[in-house]
Amino acid sequence: MSFVADWFVGIDIGTNSIRVAILNDRNVLVGTSEHEIAVLHHPTDSSVVTQDTAQVWSQLERCITDSLEQARTVEHGNVKSFCCGATCSLVVESKDGSNVILWMDHRGEPDTINSKMKQNHPKMLQRLGGSIIAEMALPKIKEYLKSDSTPLKIYDLHDWIECMLSGDTLEVPNYNTDNIGIDGSLKGFPLETLSEFDINLKEHQIGRAESVPYPGIPFAGTPIAKLAPSLAERWNAPNAVVCSGVIDCYSSFFALQNKQIDPEKNLVMVAGTSTCYLGVSKTPKDAPPGIWGPFHLTQDHWFYEGGLSCSGILFESLFENHPAAKNLDKSKNLFQQIEDLVDSFVQREELSSAWQLVSKRVYIGDYLGNRTPFNDSSLSSLIIGSSLRPDDRDLACSYLSIIEYLALSTKMIVDCFCKSGFELKSLQVCGSQAKNSRLMSLLALILETIDVYVPIGLDSKLIGAQGSSMLGGSSPKDVELQLVSPDSDENLKELLLEKQKIMFELLEKQQEINRRLSPYTSRSHE
Repeated sequence: MSFVADWFVGIDIGTNSIRVAILNDRNVLVGTSEHEIAVLHHPTDSSVVTQDTAQVWSQLERCITDSLEQARTVEHGNVKSFCCGATCSLVVESKDGSNVILWMDHRGEPDTINSKMKQNHPKMLQRLGGSIIAEMALPKIKEYLKSDSTPLKIYDLHDWIECMLSGDTLEVPNYNTDNIGIDGSLKGFPLETLSEFDINLKEHQIGRAESVPYPGIPFAGTPIAKLAPSLAERWNAPNAVVCSGVIDCYSSFFALQNKQIDPEKNLVMVAGTSTCYLGVSKTPKDAPPGIWGPFHLTQDHWFYEGGLSCSGILFESLFENHPAAKNLDKSKNLFQQIEDLVDSFVQREELSSAWQLVSKRVYIGDYLGNRTPFNDSSLSSLIIGSSLRPDDRDLACSYLSIIEYLALSTKMIVDCFCKSGFELKSLQVCGSQAKNSRLMSLLALILETIDVYVPIGLDSKLIGAQGSSMLGGSSPKDVELQLVSPDSDENLKELLLEKQKIMFELLEKQQEINRRLSPYTSRSHE
């Protein structure tokens, strides 16, 4: 009789694509798939950014079907579970249809919620970084309710996926009763608290698959329902369960476990379109300023999160919008072509380091606001020392400035944790930016006493899906890590640390400017 493996289906709903990974009970990857999903920008209101729920669901079905077909060519298996990580977006169902309000949607004004929360729930606000920002669920929902006061349901995105997958619910004996929305998402806030912010929803309007007294939240990875019968038949998964999912950055965290790394002295940097920084503690303690948490995500750990709203998207924008980028060969690796450009200018100008090209440039890429340390969605981008000549040299300098911004912003976030008593010894970086050796060596230089590691043998696109699979029950396996060697230029370190101070001062100055201009401006004038 042939061996039959247990399979665990992990789902990762990203900003631009859906990935599925199937791990077996030996933690071997047996099936994968990826399909793109579109980001829809409103034609007249740039703050409104959505996705089509029909497309999201159909592409997820394709991914799961393709992954299972691939797995069945590798071995015999029984599907045990489905678990989902998804962007911190919302799904709104109304009588006119449904759509995703994407995480980067900034339609909501958080000022009123902030003032009421500061007055009535200061401890709750502290756990949300000290300020509600436009990316969080509450401002979006409040704005949406102005146009539709009777939505059928509003879901956090991974909850909507779970509902679409689920059949009969299961008993959930242990769950989080912390009464706060994780990362400022919808689910988890008491209804009376939402009502204080003029978000008047009834319990049945908050979509979720699990049968748990509201506002309780199942711990990540908890089985909450059987797979819907029609899907169980289609995918030949009669005994599969649906597990409680997470916001996508957390699923990546679970894929990076290594027994040699102390989780309480480690920060995980999940670097994709945006970048999240995750730390944990075994007992709850006050979060550092500008950091969200603690959130009781698993029974064993409380989680803390900082972030950059714009990171990978800055490179995407550079490739799409810089005038000199049209000279790049889109059929070849764009990053390598720009790296070659950088090297050519270093040689031509006889420089000792590429960073001399941008020694007097200061760039802040907070186009969607600053999450950490300021947690202020009114902050924006800034550049000092830019060029009027949009040529190849400026393209190379703009690329280096993005890397410098990401490294210095990471240093600021690490400092937030360290100054608040987190004894960080290591930083694990995953996602597309972990492949950028220039960025990694710069991080290793300026973080000084903190070791920087990147995973080996893991596809950067599949880390989130594999983490979801592990949450769903696949056996954990130590990820192999590579220690990053720092850039050896000590003078560069001093320059960068000075630039970090300048960046912080400029962000503070921008806040002061916004306060001074606020009496004369309104959203209608922006």
